[in-house]
Amino acid sequence: MTAAQLAILKRLMTAAQLAILKHLMTAAQLATLKRLMTAAQLATLKHLMTAQQLALTAQTAKAPVNKLSPRYQVQTKS
Repeated sequence: MTAAQLAILKRLMTAAQLAILKHLMTAAQLATLKRLMTAAQLATLKHLMTAQQLALTAQTAKAPVNKLSPRYQVQTKS
């Protein structure tokens, strides 16, 4: 992530959102986020996701499928 992208992210996200993002996402997930998102996409994070949504996204990405709430599991027909 460039210094400009990081500055945009820090300016638009609350301290709580940044803390949640850093706490719940693995280093690999953060690296992927930084690599794949442009400055414009980073700038829209605050508008698109609340801190609670960021937390859920991070938890969902890290949880094995069988550990997810039934609400988030994909139902397959046999």
